[in-house]
This record gives sequence, C-alpha cells and structure tokens, in this order.
Amino acid sequence: MDFLSLLVLMFLTLIVLLSHAQQPSCYDEERNALIHFNQSFKIDCDKVRSPYSDLILHPKTLSWGSNGTNCCSWEGVECDMLTGRVISLNLSSSCLYGSIHSNSTLFQLVHLQELDLHYNNFTFSPIPNAIGIFSELKILNLRSSFFQGQIPLEFSLLSKLSFLDLSYNVGGYELGDVLANLTSLRVLGLGNCGLYGPIPSSLGKLTKLNALNLKENDFIGTIPSSIQNLTQLFFVRLPSNQISGPIPSWFGNLTKLTYMNFDFNHLSGSFPPSLFQLNRLETLSLQGNDLTGTLQLDSFLKLRNIMIIDLRSPNTTLSNLKYLSLASCNLSKFPEFIAHQTNLHLLDLAYNSLFGQIPQNLMNSSIHSLEGIYLSNNLITGFHNHTTILPWSSLHLLELQDNLFRGQLPIPPSSVIHYDVSNNILSGEIPSVICNLSSILVLDLSNNNLSGDFPLCSGSGISDSLLVLNLRNNSFHGTVPLQCQHESELRMADFSNNHFQGKLQQPFTTCMNLEYLDFSFNQLSDVFPSWLGSFPRLKVILMRENKFHGVIGKPQNSTSEFQMLQIIDMSHNYFIGPLPYEYMFSWNSMKAFKMSNLTYMKAWENITFNSNAIGQAVTGYDYSTTIIWVECETKNLAEERIPDPNKNTFRKEIPSCSSSSRSLPNA
Repeated sequence: MDFLSLLVLMFLTLIVLLSHAQQPSCYDEERNALIHFNQSFKIDCDKVRSPYSDLILHPKTLSWGSNGTNCCSWEGVECDMLTGRVISLNLSSSCLYGSIHSNSTLFQLVHLQELDLHYNNFTFSPIPNAIGIFSELKILNLRSSFFQGQIPLEFSLLSKLSFLDLSYNVGGYELGDVLANLTSLRVLGLGNCGLYGPIPSSLGKLTKLNALNLKENDFIGTIPSSIQNLTQLFFVRLPSNQISGPIPSWFGNLTKLTYMNFDFNHLSGSFPPSLFQLNRLETLSLQGNDLTGTLQLDSFLKLRNIMIIDLRSPNTTLSNLKYLSLASCNLSKFPEFIAHQTNLHLLDLAYNSLFGQIPQNLMNSSIHSLEGIYLSNNLITGFHNHTTILPWSSLHLLELQDNLFRGQLPIPPSSVIHYDVSNNILSGEIPSVICNLSSILVLDLSNNNLSGDFPLCSGSGISDSLLVLNLRNNSFHGTVPLQCQHESELRMADFSNNHFQGKLQQPFTTCMNLEYLDFSFNQLSDVFPSWLGSFPRLKVILMRENKFHGVIGKPQNSTSEFQMLQIIDMSHNYFIGPLPYEYMFSWNSMKAFKMSNLTYMKAWENITFNSNAIGQAVTGYDYSTTIIWVECETKNLAEERIPDPNKNTFRKEIPSCSSSSRSLPNA
C-alpha cells in the first residue's frame, strides 16, 4: 500500500471514529425505558400552567423515534460519548400530564447526571422515593411541575447534586434536615413551596452554596447563625416569610454577596454596620420590615457596586444623608428610597438611563433642604403630571440638560442660582414668573423649541443677577431682551439662531461687565450698533446673518470705544459705504489677541454657594463657538464699489482678508 492510500485509509477511519464519537448508540433497555416513560403521560399543553405568561411550550417527546431508534439522537436526551449511557434527560416545558411513581421506568436510567422536568404537570403526585437511585445526579430541576408533599428522605443519597430547584410546588411541611447531606450543592431553590417552621440550621452545612432562594414560604423565627458558614454565597432571597429578629452582624462576613432580598418579613432593630462592608453588593432590598434607626452617609459610600437599594420601612430613615451621588451607575429607574429622605442637600443621578417622568414621590423628597440636583444626560421626559412650578424651596443648582424634557419650561424656585435645561425638546412661551428668579447667575435654555417674546423683566428681576443668559437655537421672536440695569453683572449673552427681529434696543445703562455678545442668525434690521462701543469689557461681538445695513459711521472717540474688542463678525449683512479706518487702527486688543488666551470664554471663577453640601460644585460657565477667523492686511483699492466676500458692500479701502473656520475651545 502506497503512502497516499495509507493517508486516505487513515482519514476515512478517522471520519468513522468521529461520527461514532459524535453520536453514540443507546442501550436497548434505556431506549425501552424512555419509550415506556413517555407512554405513561398524556401530552396536554392546556394542563401546564406557569407563572410566566411568555413561557414557550414544546412537547419534545412527540418527535421521539421519528429520526431512528437511537435514543441518543432524540430531543432532550443526551448520552455519554464513550459509554453510550443516557446521562441527561431534559423534558422541560414538554406538556407532560400524569403522575410519576417509584415503579416508573424513568428510574431505570441509573446513570443520569441531569434531570430537568420543570414546567410540566405531574398532577400533585409526590416526588417518588426512588429518586435516590440517581446517585450520579448533579442537576435536578422540578420547578413548577405540580408535585406535592414532602421532600423524600432519599434525597440524602444525592450527594453529588450541585443544582436543586423545587420551587413552585405544593408543600405544607417543615423542611427539617433532609438536605443536610447535599454538601456539593451550589444552587438551592425552594421558593413558593409552602414550607413552614424555622429555617433549619443544617443549611449551614452546605458550605459550597452560591445561591439560596427561600422566597414566599412561611418560615418563622430568626435567621440561624449557621448561615454564616456559607461564605461562598452571592445570592440570598428570603422575601415574604415570617422571619423576625435583627439582621445578624455576621452578614458582613459573607463578603461575596451581590444580591440580598429580605423584603416583607418582621426583621427589627437597627442596620448592622457590617452590612455596609459588603462592597460587592449590587442589590439590597429590605422593604416592608420593622427596621429602625438612622443610616449615615458613610455607610452608603462603602457600597461601591450598588445598583438597587430599597429600604422602605415605616420606621427607617436616612435623615443624616445629605449627599447622594449615583451618577454613571446605569440606572433605568429612579431609586425609590430617595422618596423617604428629609434632609438631602445634593442629589446626583446624572449620566444614567433614567426614563420617563420624574415621579411624584421624588418631587416630595427633601423639599426644604435640597440645594443641588444633577439629572443631566438621561432620558427624562418631564416632571410628574407635567408640573411646571418646581417645589424645592432652597434649590440653588438644577441641571436638566441633555434629556427629553418636553412641553412648557419648568420654573425653579426664586432661590436658584444655576439653571441649565439645554438640549431638550421644550416648547411654548416663557411665563412671566421667570422674572422671580432674582438670584440667578446662569440661565441656559439653549437648543430647545421655545417661542414667543422673552419676558423683559424690570425692577429687581432676573436681569440684575445674571452672569450668563443663553437662549441660543430656539424660536424666540420680538425684541432682543438685552437688559443691563443698575450695576448688572451680565458677562455673556447669546441670542443666536432665533427669530428676533426689528432694531436692537439700547439698554437703559451701560453693560459694564458684558464680555461676549452673540446676535447671529436672526432677522434683526438695524444700523451698526455703535453704542456697543461704550461697553468697556466687550471682547466678542457676533452679528452674522442678519439684516444690519447702512454706512458704519466713524467712532466719536476712537480711543475709548471697543477698547477691549478681540473678535467681531459682521458677515452676511447689508453694510455699505467706507469701512472706517479709525476702528481698525483703534482695536488694539484685537492686535494682541492670541488663540491660546481665551479668558473671556469663561463667565466667572470660584463662585460658591452658602452651603457646605454644594461648596465648589459650580466654578465657572465655559463657552465655545465657531467663528470665521480673519487675517487682514490693508490695501488701497479703487473708488468703485467692491463686493465683499461676506456679502457686505464696502467702497474705498477695505482689508484684504483670508478666512477659515475655527472653533474656539473652552478656557
């Protein structure tokens, strides 16, 4: 035999071996056992009820025999690759209707390592004593299968069992020590089994246990101290029982816990400090108990992985909790325990996935103490019942930007200092009550669909305190609301991308502190506002894309007008006539301007509130914009009218300019 033929033979032999390895042949006695087991049931999907409405029922045994006599290929059956013995039988949700008795041929499958019969209907028959024959069994799932009665003592023979779920069957007995020998168990589910009496201390012998579910039974008494031996436990669920007494301090030793739910029991006493040493904890739910006392802020700061906290209890308060930050925690719902706070000063839930309306119970929280609320970068659509007058009487800072707020503008209390609701879907007119915000420093309403005339507040209204007014990219119309009264602190005002029209109205007094002014992309029709030259700190004027027109007159005092000006954009208007040299030569600040020196781009620094809770939370309002950067040199041009590339029409000497778009970075 040549070498090539030998390779072909070896290849064919390998294929045969692999085919046999992939699909072993089952033993006749096990095939017959499966057939007789199946024949002992009816297939009736109407008889299989489930607590889960979306359960998909699929009678697996209906296909048995249709693809041959090798039971290892039947749906739900798995055989050992080497021995061919049936080691797994998964008939979950198969619409089996009938009883299982100890003489069932099922118990001839003595090599089973996995038996899954959950979501069938075994007509309230008891779990057969013959279950103890499965000495190799590692997984047993009989959940929601209409079994009834006690767990057989023969369960103690299943020493290799690592997964056991008997939940949602009919019990009515004390658990006792029947499971004490199952020391290999990692998952134990006994929820909704009608168990009563004390939790057996023998559960403490199951030291490999990872998950324990005893929900909705009638267990009484205290939590046995032996549970502290379950140091591998990461999931414990014990709600809706009759457990009483305190939460044992040794729970802090179960350092792998990530989920802990003791809802609706009769637990009493205070919260043990050790509970807040569980730094892997993601869910802590203790609502509906009789716990008392006050929790300190430091306790919560230790739960660094926490995502769900529910401590609702008639006697439990977090009265000392003043600062709560759950920003960037992937929250999709507002934490309900916040509703029970009475002394919260700062709440930070920014950068999550909070969706829908802010619930009423949160709006009722800490009404007289909340000073700062950060809810930016979520999916919030509004306040409960479309509330527009917000209740927090001491609020200084409210950040709602980058959400889905719609409808009318929510109005914060008059105490507010910083209010940002930019990048939402707000619409409608601004109510005149906004003039009551007599302490406000920053008002940012940009990038919404607000419309109508912006209120012109008089007296000691909004205009006296403002540092920043940003109305950019809305649908406002009417007169530009530029106001400077008394000793106004206004530093930055942006009216761009709206529908303001008519002439600019000169304020009653000089805006002594105004540094940045943007009228761009409106419908303003006026001559050049030379009176802006009297604003001594004005550094940026943007008036692009309007209907400004006429000749730009010479400055009355070239040494004092526009003395700090560094950027001006007059492009895309209708100016005509000569461009006065006096302006060009007197704008000394523009000559010294450097892109790296953008101090005018920040409205203020080191603004603090009179609250220790907020402190230095707000230190400035940074601003950036895109302008046309112009580099010019003066040239003598002819007398004729020359069209300017920026759609103005000047004559005589104008600068020869090259332009490019640049974005000014934040300072």
